[in-house]
Amino acid sequence: MEERLNKIIEAISKIEGVRILKDFEPDGFIIKGIVSIVVETVTLNFNVEIFNNYPFQFHDSECIRFLNSDLLEYNHVNQDGSICVHTYQCIDLEKKLELDFSSLKHWILKYYINKEKDNHYEHIIIPFEAFEDSYEIFLFTEVDYKFSKGEFGYFYYRLQSQGYIKDKISRTNLVQSFEINKTIYPCKWSKHYQSDKDLKGIFLFLKTPPVENKRFAIKNWSQLEPYVDQNFFDFLSSINKGTPVGKRPPVLTLLIGYDIGKDEIYWQSILIKSTAFPNYGAKSDIPNRSYIGKFHNQKIIWAQTRNISYNYFFGRGTLNEKFTKGKILIIGIGAIGSIVATTLVRGGCTSIDICDHDIKESENVCRSEYLFLTGITNKIFDLTHLLRGISPFVDVNMFDKLTDYSKLFFNDPSTYKVLEDVFNKYDIIFDCTTDNDLAYIFDKLETSAEIINLSITNKAKNLVCVVKPNIYKWICDIFPLIGNDVSDLYNPTGCWSPTFKASYNDIEVFVQFALKHINLSFEKSKTLSNFYLTNEFEHIYKINLHEF
Repeated sequence: MEERLNKIIEAISKIEGVRILKDFEPDGFIIKGIVSIVVETVTLNFNVEIFNNYPFQFHDSECIRFLNSDLLEYNHVNQDGSICVHTYQCIDLEKKLELDFSSLKHWILKYYINKEKDNHYEHIIIPFEAFEDSYEIFLFTEVDYKFSKGEFGYFYYRLQSQGYIKDKISRTNLVQSFEINKTIYPCKWSKHYQSDKDLKGIFLFLKTPPVENKRFAIKNWSQLEPYVDQNFFDFLSSINKGTPVGKRPPVLTLLIGYDIGKDEIYWQSILIKSTAFPNYGAKSDIPNRSYIGKFHNQKIIWAQTRNISYNYFFGRGTLNEKFTKGKILIIGIGAIGSIVATTLVRGGCTSIDICDHDIKESENVCRSEYLFLTGITNKIFDLTHLLRGISPFVDVNMFDKLTDYSKLFFNDPSTYKVLEDVFNKYDIIFDCTTDNDLAYIFDKLETSAEIINLSITNKAKNLVCVVKPNIYKWICDIFPLIGNDVSDLYNPTGCWSPTFKASYNDIEVFVQFALKHINLSFEKSKTLSNFYLTNEFEHIYKINLHEF
């Protein structure tokens, strides 16, 4: 420890503009000292704490802290007065200290001297605390309603799931709608997530966040008084008096709303114990009003919230709008079709219908998106459940007889119009069935949809993508051209049709490459062409695109 301490003192002493005011000394596993730092004409003092695992990071956080509680009003300062510094990884103690002190100097210049503000919004800081040995988390999204300052009412939510954060239970709740003047305004989830609203809370829109030092959430109810008018106190009082304590749920949730940017609202949740409402009535000097509402000097129990609006949920990247805003049909949801479906949903697609007559067997799990856990069941039910589990914004419909009806009625030309009307509801149709009969039918129908036929040859040597027109002819011509050796298929015991050999990895890499190419074509407004993929491995693995 002494050798390490001496190295730290020596390294800090060499840093320009830094002076040690109080000697660094060990305090348990932490080395502590006080320094002054000069940046331009400004001198600031900081308590410095260097943890035992420095210069390594710990859970993506630096293991050195610079603290000054007089700086709480400035950006990127934590509630304990520590400055947010982030530097490059470095295992050399002396160089790491130089980097971290340089980062601190940069903070002083940018936020203390120049008082710069970041372009992106920084959320107010609330304590991350468990309530009665559990964490409550509320997820919300956008609502088609313009909230006004001081507006209040009820909101509805349901328990979505229960898990663990560290060693405590966590309950994730989904905010589903707001009731304003007896009108219900639903949140913009998919239809599946708009169902079931078991629980009821209250909301209050403040317009401005209830904070101290610009970013830190207030701690006591009494601090909330300046934000609240008497109408809300009356509302809260009526709830408190309206239901006997023994018949109330143990906790009432209050959502506090405020603006964080143009047309954007953030909701922060507060938990109110049913036996400890924070409001009371005090004698009033206001004419025609005997009592006014006030808050006790009582600790606020903040809960966690997350904005799960579409733009945040898919903020790290989506597919082209032709996918995300289009209506998509996937026919055949085996290995290829299930991967296409999950990729599109993770890419931001909001309307996907799936069609397959088959049952998901345990053998399907190893090379598709299905789970063993859900057992033997219809593929459409299993995949629908999976897709809804991925995104709260996708609407999924399922069909098991669409292709059957297409073949049943196809021999009667008078029914073409009916089939065309069905398929023309879609913008994009993925045919992943390897059913040449269906390809023939699509050729004969006049459809406005983009039809994309995907298939993989045995042992995943090729992926073939064929688009209209003349899908059937192209499929018949291209497979003899590229070759498809079917002498060695997977043929298990029992009376079961043999199928091509390929692993999940084989199929996934091809399908993702194909979808990437299709998506780029949409982005460049390029007409889709037929193509096939081949792979090779000599020194490195390569995928080659052959486009017609």
